[in-house]
Amino acid sequence: MTKKRIVIGEPSPMVGKILRDKLQREGHDVTWLSEVPEIDARLQEDPPDLLIMNAMVPEGHGLKILQSIPRTEGKLPYPVILTFDQALYPEEEEKLAAHRPSAILPMPFKPTEVARQVRELLA
Repeated sequence: MTKKRIVIGEPSPMVGKILRDKLQREGHDVTWLSEVPEIDARLQEDPPDLLIMNAMVPEGHGLKILQSIPRTEGKLPYPVILTFDQALYPEEEEKLAAHRPSAILPMPFKPTEVARQVRELLA
């Protein structure tokens, strides 16, 4: 079975490393990127099988990256899980849903929950 390629766009080293390590243990080929230009370039040059993106990477640019992904009939070409800090942005979940990600995960979350979502979306 071919490893699924996952890109994580996450500015926090702690969160990025935890997610990368968990998803690698699940058997995926994972790239963790923390800077907007890196994330944007990677998505354009080598689209992943799934993207996990912090919506506020940095200061909301995660949503700009999401908006720049070409869509077919309004659908994203691969599953996208958006994360956001619910403590800092409690009203954001409804706004994020308007961008039509595959899933929205408020932080803090358990790595096992992210892995479950990834399994479901890649099934």
